[in-house]
Amino acid sequence: MTLKFGLEVEGDLTPEVYKKIITQDNAYYDLAVLFEFREDQQKADEFWNKLPLSYKIDGLGGDYALTSV
Repeated sequence: MTLKFGLEVEGDLTPEVYKKIITQDNAYYDLAVLFEFREDQQKADEFWNKLPLSYKIDGLGGDYALTSV
């Protein structure tokens, strides 16, 4: 949680703690990534479509810049 969202969580990360501290957009992001990992693109797309495109691009490794040298 600290690396991903910059949030410190003391104790165990239970479903109740997760629901209390995570925004709706971050929950959709987590679900989209989960279904991508499970190779269920149709279900993943349901959640990606609830978010701005930048979440998918930036969150799945498209957040880099190409520079010519």
